[in-house]
Amino acid sequence: MVEDGKPYTFAFAVEVKPELELSGYDACEIELPFEKATEAEINEQVESLREHYYTFEDASAATKIKEGGYADLAMKATDDNGENIETLTSESRVYGLGTGLFPESFDKELLGMKKGQTKQFSIDVPAEGAVLMTSLAGKTVKVAFDVEIKAVKNKVLPEVTDEWAKETLGFENAEDLRARVAESVSSQKADVLPRLKENACLAVLTERLVGDVPPSMAEDSETSLLQDFFQQLQRQ
Repeated sequence: MVEDGKPYTFAFAVEVKPELELSGYDACEIELPFEKATEAEINEQVESLREHYYTFEDASAATKIKEGGYADLAMKATDDNGENIETLTSESRVYGLGTGLFPESFDKELLGMKKGQTKQFSIDVPAEGAVLMTSLAGKTVKVAFDVEIKAVKNKVLPEVTDEWAKETLGFENAEDLRARVAESVSSQKADVLPRLKENACLAVLTERLVGDVPPSMAEDSETSLLQDFFQQLQRQ
């Protein structure tokens, strides 16, 4: 205890930041993407545009629904009490298997069916995951479906022609479309390449550091990274 008029001393130990040394000062060798847009990157962006402007056409009557396929469905859905579920009942709904709108158990019931066929089945209401059925959780345990396949559908992507580039996207022609996409990709790269270069160099230098980091310092860094990550999620 501290007493008046008497000397008082105490001692404590703290961890300090480590003194790290670099094992070498040679130039860093790193790999970076090309500064300009590559043909592969342009093709990828153009393909994304095609995916955005897809259409559907009827497949032949003998075509069976496969995994990842599409179909035009007429269906009626009822709950445990036999009451109609209006949000799921439809005279015509183009549905893609594997899109997550309905659970996998629903998709499995459709596999192998073709135009004109009907089927009655019941599935459990999932706790989560199926977009069109999440609102039913706690209201009904099962949903009974009466489904008719009006048509099996093929997903059709547009051809990249001068006409499509002009009438749909507003470019002069297909060549102009690719040129504009290249400019956009190159511009995005110009924004991120300096940071990529810096991070790549730091990664190389990190491997050259000699010394030990106290566990408490590593824990503090981990906590800081997690806080920054959650703050970023909140802003988004």
